[in-house]
Amino acid sequence: MPFRIGWGILPFLACACSHVRGGGSASVAERPGSRPSTASSFAAPPPAPAPTVELSPGSFQIADLSPANGGSRYIASTREVPPICQFEILIEPATSAGGGPFSFSKAALVRRRKSDCTALLRTLARELAFTGELPGPQPVDRLSVSIAILGTNQSRSPDVGEIAGSFSSTPPGHWTASKLFLADGEGEVFLNIDAPDRVGEFSIKDEDYATVVVTEFARIMLPTAG
Repeated sequence: MPFRIGWGILPFLACACSHVRGGGSASVAERPGSRPSTASSFAAPPPAPAPTVELSPGSFQIADLSPANGGSRYIASTREVPPICQFEILIEPATSAGGGPFSFSKAALVRRRKSDCTALLRTLARELAFTGELPGPQPVDRLSVSIAILGTNQSRSPDVGEIAGSFSSTPPGHWTASKLFLADGEGEVFLNIDAPDRVGEFSIKDEDYATVVVTEFARIMLPTAG
């Protein structure tokens, strides 16, 4: 069921994380929906060395093209040929609210022309507990979402972590753990990025969000006609 949470409830974000790969984080107030834009011109990102960590199902390599004036821009790729799967992850500079431990911003997933991420979406759908055939929603060039940055300099926790269900600040590491809010808050999914090792991943927040999340991802990841 769609819902919205005002900024006055932000203190409850302190209980953000619970169980492995399914821990609960609180929602943020602003959850913009999709807005039309122009897909990025297709071009292979700068060559990236092989990641130093093993890629798990639903994860991908990233090329960090973040500008010096703030914000983040990554080109995600599975580097499977054929077909080539690429999409962009854009994150605006984040701001904290009420002096809390989390920060919030707007983000977007941007289509890359001639890209086909069907194989990645199928794998990711299984990881998010989605069942059945992949949905076929109306494609978009840009999927706008809200993002909560849950922790930076995180390490992967072997047990239940403090952040995003599987990360911990002790010992420190390279990961930035965050959560995306899709479809005006109807769907939530974790987005975790290890920029030094050039690895990113989507991981499950809750099985109840599976259909919404996979449907929204399909708008960007599935190829368009022509």
